[in-house]
Amino acid sequence: MLSKSGNFDFFDLANSSVDLEIEYYSESKGSNVSSYNWTVEYQDVVGGGANSVDPVTYASFTPNKTSEAGLPANDISLTPAAAMAALGLASIDGGNNFIYHMTLLMDDGRVFDADNTGANIISSSPFSALFTLTVPIICPSSLEGKLDYTTTAWCGNVISSSTEWIADGNGKYHIEDNHGDFSYGAYDACYGDGTPGSAGFGPEGTLQIVDACAVLSVNGASQWGEVYWYNDVSVSADNKTLTLDWENDYGEAGVTDLVRQDGADWPPLTF
Repeated sequence: MLSKSGNFDFFDLANSSVDLEIEYYSESKGSNVSSYNWTVEYQDVVGGGANSVDPVTYASFTPNKTSEAGLPANDISLTPAAAMAALGLASIDGGNNFIYHMTLLMDDGRVFDADNTGANIISSSPFSALFTLTVPIICPSSLEGKLDYTTTAWCGNVISSSTEWIADGNGKYHIEDNHGDFSYGAYDACYGDGTPGSAGFGPEGTLQIVDACAVLSVNGASQWGEVYWYNDVSVSADNKTLTLDWENDYGEAGVTDLVRQDGADWPPLTF
């Protein structure tokens, strides 16, 4: 394999592709390569294997160009739609994988694959022989930013202010401002005088918002060891307001409406 680019984006499957440039090398400088045969399988990581599909025939390629080194080559573009069609899948889930398996057939009948090709040929940069390729169905997350909120707290009081989700990577976000206020002002509404920061403390701790393919959950705990969760997550019809119905194991709870200050739409988040 000379090059690889692209990914399978769960939120934009129609425009996703993984593009490869393949060069064929042999003792005859690739001239005795007959075909490069592919199968594909679907690996259900999220569901623990319940929806996995065993390998099926995907495609067969024959050299159709010459590389810069003067060897037979192919440009190959993989798409989610082609893999789904081969596997008979109407839908797929983010976080799962397509795994491609390749077999190289020579003119004299010899067959090479991952089982009979040395590890040094597969892994070393001069060859990078491609006999297995895992393409994850990724779920990019970009929820960071400054937010305006209105929260109805467990005590019945309502408070409005602003906050910021700060990206920690891998779809995780934390809140730094106002004592890491994971309660979105509810502590101030119920323990303070109803103005932001009046309570003088906040949940802080290691609390994070987790975005796993548009499914929101809570990671970590407050500075007092409280665990939080979402009873409901919804996005308004115009995609401008995210509503979190949250609670913790101390009995504190609230319903918070969040609007992005940059005016961007929320993705179709759920819980």
